[in-house]
Amino acid sequence: MLTPRSCPGGVLEQDPRPGNVQPDEKARVRESSFQLYSPDQLIALLGVYATQYASYTTLLWQVPALSLTGQAFLLTIALSNNNGVAAKVTASGLSMIISVAAYLLMHDQRGHAINYGELAKRISDRLDLAAFFGTVRTDDGEPATTTAADLWTWRNQARVIQGKPAFMYATWRQCLLLFFFVDVGVICSVFMPIIAAVLTAAGIAAAGLGCLRWNALRSHKKADAELP
Repeated sequence: MLTPRSCPGGVLEQDPRPGNVQPDEKARVRESSFQLYSPDQLIALLGVYATQYASYTTLLWQVPALSLTGQAFLLTIALSNNNGVAAKVTASGLSMIISVAAYLLMHDQRGHAINYGELAKRISDRLDLAAFFGTVRTDDGEPATTTAADLWTWRNQARVIQGKPAFMYATWRQCLLLFFFVDVGVICSVFMPIIAAVLTAAGIAAAGLGCLRWNALRSHKKADAELP
């Protein structure tokens, strides 16, 4: 028990009288800890996780849409014959950066959505929503057979489906990489005369070094043959 005493600054000090012991901090934390037992509390928490899941899923598919919009504008500059070399290279370089950034950002947003989906599934299992709603079977659903708990994590009768949910995600990520390689091709085409000249010079130099080495080996063998 803390009692006010005369002290510098008027700070509360512990009463030094015998038998007056300050309660254990850990015990107080345990007493005040929040425990989820009520279905209403679980439903409220399920709503929070479901909202976060929907938010990250929305952000996930906004990434390729906004990325393609910016890349379409930059490729218009890069592929125009009226623009100079600097404009083409700058536009292609920016488009490459956007492609890589969007590729990584899609993975990040999908990872957050998966985590919140797994948490929502566990709460749905705790509430036994699968038994309440039963099995869901639809013709065009993905997956076609699921439950109120398994739909958060792409499960089909307690079996995790790996290929189907990741197919469109992987397809869009490959499209972003396709833009990246198109930009690389544009930069290479701009500098193709220089690249061709460098490759030609390198080829001539390699051929010359090969001839010199061949002549040196031939002379060495001839000198060895003339030795007594």
